[in-house]
Parts: sequence; C-alpha cells; structure tokens
Amino acid sequence: MAHRVVRGPIWISAPGTNSKHNIGAGYIETSYIKACYPVALFSPRLSGQIHAGMMAAGLPTVMQTHIQHRSHPQHGFTLLELLVVVVIVAILFTYTTLAIRSDSPEDHIKKEAQRLERLFQLALEESILRGEEYAVEIYTDGYRFLKFTNNQWLPVEGDKLLRERELPQNMEIDMRLEETEVVINLANDPKDQQSFSLDSDKDENKSRAKPQIYLLSSGEITPEFDIRLYILGIETSYIVKGAFDGSISTELSDL
Repeated sequence: MAHRVVRGPIWISAPGTNSKHNIGAGYIETSYIKACYPVALFSPRLSGQIHAGMMAAGLPTVMQTHIQHRSHPQHGFTLLELLVVVVIVAILFTYTTLAIRSDSPEDHIKKEAQRLERLFQLALEESILRGEEYAVEIYTDGYRFLKFTNNQWLPVEGDKLLRERELPQNMEIDMRLEETEVVINLANDPKDQQSFSLDSDKDENKSRAKPQIYLLSSGEITPEFDIRLYILGIETSYIVKGAFDGSISTELSDL
C-alpha cells in the first residue's frame, strides 16, 4: 500500500470502527491515516502525540511514521557560480580582443618612433651620469649609439639597450638637422662597409663612425634634430624631435 504525505488536523480511525481521534496538525506519511482538513505545519514534538493517538485508535504501531518538514528549494545563483561566470566572460573577452586587434603599419611606425625617443633619453641620461660624451649615427635602415673613447667615436658595447638597431622591413627614415634636411649617405651604413674579414678592418670601420647628433654630458643636444619614420604608401608618419636643452619628444607628422 502506497504512503501519502498529508496535512492536518489529522484524524485517524481504527480499522472496522467509526471512532476517530484528532492527533494533531502537521505533515505525516502513512498508509493508515485519513486527512480531513489541510492546515499548517506541526512541530516535531507532536510525533509522540501521533504515536499515542495511533495506539488509542488500535492502529498497528510497527509502521513507521515520518515527520516531514517542508523543504524550500533554492533559487538564483550562488556567489561561486557568479564568480565562475565572470572569469569565463573575462577570458573570452581577452581572447576576442586579441583576435580582433591587429598591428597596423601605423602602429609599427609609432612603436619604432617611441622606441627611438626612449633610447635617445636613455643615452642622454647615461652621458650626464657618467660624464661621457655620447652620439648617434643614423643610416638608411637603422641607427647606432656611439661613445667618445680614446679620442674616437666607437659603438657602445656591452649595453643591450643601446645596441645597434635595424628598422623593420619597408620602414624608412629621414632627418633634418637645425631645420636643414640631411641626405643620409648609404655609405654610413656599417653593414655595407667591408669590415668582416680581418680584425684590423673592423677597427678601421669603427674609426669611420660618423655621428650626426651629439648627446653631451652637460645635458645638451647638438644639433637640434627632427627624425621622421615612415613607410612608403602609408600617410601616417611620426617625428622624433630633439631640442638643444635636452628635451626629446615624439609627434604625429602631418607630412
């Protein structure tokens, strides 16, 4: 016989009789009890009264009577679930942004111009702190920093930041010194100088360094310069400017 969950006041009657006993109000699960009027939940302490009422009604006491409390299902999300969702959304947003973002030619030009500006500032600071004279040699597809050592200009060595730099492919450079445009001679490019066979040739090549811009230990720059970085076919270009007082900046060119 199936059990039912009922709410009372709960009336029970003994088999074969018409007598009824009110044993309390609440929830009870049994196959022997008839419920008459739905009412509210009763306290667990009424379980003893129910048991006594069943005995008085002549019902078998070997059956199990279960007092059940109403369970309230949870609604909504837990804090942990919300945090997991937030993390997943953040990860997806990051990957989507990286996938959409692409480095345009304009971005490459700006990046190289800002790098050149920072390296100029670093070399000037080194010159002031060390009390040594630095310089910059610009050539067709790159540049290098020089230091005045033993009465000659030599490339800076042992410095990962002030090492010789090459411009990205297709990027070009032009320069104005004291408002005068300078033609950068291809012969200035150390890569085009035949100095890789003998050490003596290398030493000779070092002595050929021809700096165009000087970064003095007094904190001054001479001559003042405008170095423009650009890519043929791209309208956007950037100019790195250096003033006599040592100030260096990067600007968007309108050329």
